[in-house]
Amino acid sequence: MKKIIFILITSCIFLHSCSPSRGDVVTVTSLYFNNNTIHVIKLIPYKNGIVITDSVKVFLPNTITLLESQKYYMLSANYISFDFRYQRVTDSILVYFDNIKKEVHRNATTNPVLSPYLPSKDRSIYHTFLGTYTSKIIEQRKNYIETEYTYTFTEQDYIDAEVIK
Repeated sequence: MKKIIFILITSCIFLHSCSPSRGDVVTVTSLYFNNNTIHVIKLIPYKNGIVITDSVKVFLPNTITLLESQKYYMLSANYISFDFRYQRVTDSILVYFDNIKKEVHRNATTNPVLSPYLPSKDRSIYHTFLGTYTSKIIEQRKNYIETEYTYTFTEQDYIDAEVIK
């Protein structure tokens, strides 16, 4: 009888130590880029003026593409936000439309002297809150939340971009 109680207590302690603490919330985020245009869009990331060649992304016209998915352990699910690895390793991202037009999106924390947002703060890839990305909760439970974030390129982005010289 003592062995059974000992095994039961030991297994409960072991199982409890393997799970997240009671206050932790598992947050899964997925980041999508929606190319809602008739143009091929290419993202070319830069760090210190050098292209990160293994991170160049191409989005075909009228497609939605998963860029990345991440899992976090947070203390609370009251504030749902995200950042993405692609953004963290860059200081700017050049967005090409059919290799005819381009937009520069700059990370404001890297060089605040330069205009951090082109064409506007509301449309910057680096501006990950206040409506730049649409969010959709996929699943939510007591200590788990899964959310999708989508950045949508529109024809207006193409119109506003500057012609490559």
